[in-house]
Amino acid sequence: ATSFDPATGQFQIAERVIGRRTDPVVFQDLVFAALDQKQFTTQIAIESDKTEYGMTAAELQRDLALLGTANTFAYKVDPERDNNLQKAAEYLNGTIIQPGETFSFNESVGQRSAERGFMEAGAISDCILKKELGGGVCQVNTTVMQAAMKSDYKLVERSPHSWPSSYTKIGLDATVNWGGADFKFKNDTDYPVAIVATYVKPKLQVKLYGRRLEPGVTISLRADQTEVIPVEPPIYRPNKTLAPGQVVEVRAPHEGKRAVAYKVYKKGDTVIREEVLFKSYYRPIQGIYDVGPTVKTGDPSPATTAVAGLSD
Repeated sequence: ATSFDPATGQFQIAERVIGRRTDPVVFQDLVFAALDQKQFTTQIAIESDKTEYGMTAAELQRDLALLGTANTFAYKVDPERDNNLQKAAEYLNGTIIQPGETFSFNESVGQRSAERGFMEAGAISDCILKKELGGGVCQVNTTVMQAAMKSDYKLVERSPHSWPSSYTKIGLDATVNWGGADFKFKNDTDYPVAIVATYVKPKLQVKLYGRRLEPGVTISLRADQTEVIPVEPPIYRPNKTLAPGQVVEVRAPHEGKRAVAYKVYKKGDTVIREEVLFKSYYRPIQGIYDVGPTVKTGDPSPATTAVAGLSD
């Protein structure tokens, strides 16, 4: 594929190049014969035949179609996070993955910096939800992952968040951070793959175009929670800089959980097989609270949180 138009879903395909084939044994005999005769600068004529491999551009174009589509939603009013979803979608839109190539979210979207249009928004870092440049792009990453898995490409790398995400079912998320966790899949087919990514609040949508699946076959994703792991009681730390009785949440508590995700293959309305896609472990996270000096009389100040108003 030389290019892809996200608006029409159409690839531009270069015509195949006609090759030449020669007999290596005959060529070797001619070279050795010249060497035996001490003809070190002679020119050797080599006979060859035209050779065609693979498909014509028209044949390849015929087998390309829309594959998996994934949607997630961002309903909360959060302009900075919305901006980051929009930017990441723009950087992804129209990306082509050639046969044999591996897609990387980090490489395709690039570093999330202010110079590249990203803003500070809620992101999970060291098990704490806080503002970071590019906060929220994990939702775009998750949506790309789901579309790629629905399109039946080979999973290379995927990691879960510290806790389940609010915008997708448990076990179907995919975290990403610059210089760390990434999402990757390999185009293990003989056809190009292209990504269409759009964000029109509240819907984030990712579509993949590539080789057709078997006639009538579709793939959906399912995940089941398999375990809940209790969390230890929270830690309360004295903090003299706070008002008497004031309590500030530094890190919210989260139960630990395990989940298993599956690819479900259907032909028409009939399930023909299921495969385990990946397993997720969300470790229990102990809550941490800073507490002001003890109040001897009256009621303590209402508790506040360090992450009020942020979305993961």
